[in-house]
Amino acid sequence: MAAGAQSELSGLSSQISAVADALSRYANDVDTVQQQQRAIETRQDDTTTALTRARRTLEGLKSKKDTDPSDIYRTQGHIEALNWQMRGFSGQLAALASQRSAADNAAILTLTGTGTRGALAGILPDRDGGVSRAVTPTVTLQQLSALSATELAALFALYPDLAEQLLADEDPNAVTQWWASLSTGTQTALVFGASALIGSLGGVSAVARAAANRLNAAKRLDEIDARVAELRGTPTSGGFSTPAYGYDAGTFDAEISRLLAERGYLQKAVEGTVQLYLYDPSTRSIIEMIGTPGPQTTAINTYVPGTFTSAFSFYGGGVQQVGTWLQSTDPSQVTFVWKQGLFPGEDPETGDVQILPRIIEANFSFWADYTGSHLADFQAEMRAATTSSVGASHNAIGYSWGLAAVTSSESPQTHYDHVVSLSGAGMPSGWEPQHGTVYSHYAYRDALTMAQQSGQVWSGNNPGTSSAYEQHHYATPEDVNVVIPPILNPFAGEGAKVVVPLTVVQATTDPLGNHELIASNDVRNWSALGDVLKGLRQ
Repeated sequence: MAAGAQSELSGLSSQISAVADALSRYANDVDTVQQQQRAIETRQDDTTTALTRARRTLEGLKSKKDTDPSDIYRTQGHIEALNWQMRGFSGQLAALASQRSAADNAAILTLTGTGTRGALAGILPDRDGGVSRAVTPTVTLQQLSALSATELAALFALYPDLAEQLLADEDPNAVTQWWASLSTGTQTALVFGASALIGSLGGVSAVARAAANRLNAAKRLDEIDARVAELRGTPTSGGFSTPAYGYDAGTFDAEISRLLAERGYLQKAVEGTVQLYLYDPSTRSIIEMIGTPGPQTTAINTYVPGTFTSAFSFYGGGVQQVGTWLQSTDPSQVTFVWKQGLFPGEDPETGDVQILPRIIEANFSFWADYTGSHLADFQAEMRAATTSSVGASHNAIGYSWGLAAVTSSESPQTHYDHVVSLSGAGMPSGWEPQHGTVYSHYAYRDALTMAQQSGQVWSGNNPGTSSAYEQHHYATPEDVNVVIPPILNPFAGEGAKVVVPLTVVQATTDPLGNHELIASNDVRNWSALGDVLKGLRQ
């Protein structure tokens, strides 16, 4: 055997041995932590049962008129002692979490040391023979593509802000070219090892992003489960705040409810029944992909929901109804249900809708301009990444306020083949239809169409009265015409003078229900949805 080959094999053997030793130590450390955790959790469960029994005993004692006060005091003391035990368990679990984190960090530092670094050599900065974590290294996509899934996972665990750094620097078109140049094996390694980056990287194929976000969702489920367990294991003294935590049972219940709602949605992503093109709670952003872009795709639609939209709107499936109906009726239709950033009227903490006074936010032009700029950026990156659907049309569907964001995003660079208004609110001042774009408006009589008759919604620049839009108006049994008599001035010099003429308001007795109906897959709305699909196919 040549001396060079012998040296290379010797070095490889040494590297494998060092990695094996590091992994063995790490496995032992993790096993120790898990055994201690199970023991603490068993004692925690026993104490929780005892605490529940003690509280029931206290309630029974208080309900009896002849109870000896000393029995109540004794039981209260027992409850407080159990509460302190629970606090102790929480502290012990927190210490174990720190111990596990230390084991993780030690493993990472060892696996990225000079003896085990492998392809990471040249990327990780040295510090006394180890790795410096003080400064995130500058890394290129080309360098990442040379790493294995394990090496990628170690790199992003060591530098959690590396993904954010790369996301800020990369151009979607350049990313598309880079991604297309990679082998399937390299793409797979990046999805598995750098899912935090790939799940949000503009220019990466939509299918790969959905796969990466499936892994990110699984990680988030672990975080949610840990937090819910912590909340449920935290004593609240029967619902009253405690000095140790400063929360009460109501606060805990509200957070648990939010977390479980998120968990239910992300579980669907893990199972593959929901495809997430983007999931970033820190920026209030979710983009769900309904269908899969490919050569068979004839239309790629971006659906922008309306006022009050929050993450909870996705959790419950409300904003996906139109896209789901289109795709189930015509599988060649792919829809991205789009939300990036805070929407008008949104309550990100509870998802509650407070119509007054927050409905006025839907009339602010700056909000539509801001959201429209993000929508234009999304169009650029999404179109760069869906090159497999070369012949597909690119359309935008704006529901209610969502139309204002859609029309604010339009420019020569952001051109739609078809813009669909589902009871759209309005267009920005100075808006003009784009050459080559088909505009269509679909609506029932509802709260918005009634308000638009005042001329105050988007200064009267509304799709229902715009000559640029094909008009599709649908009647319901709740439709009524409200006649407002003229207002006269009886003191006018030459007899009564009409100050305000007779007005006929086209109204409905179900204004909110009809507004929601146009964006639903309710059987009563199938006719309207069929017209929308017919228009998208043209």
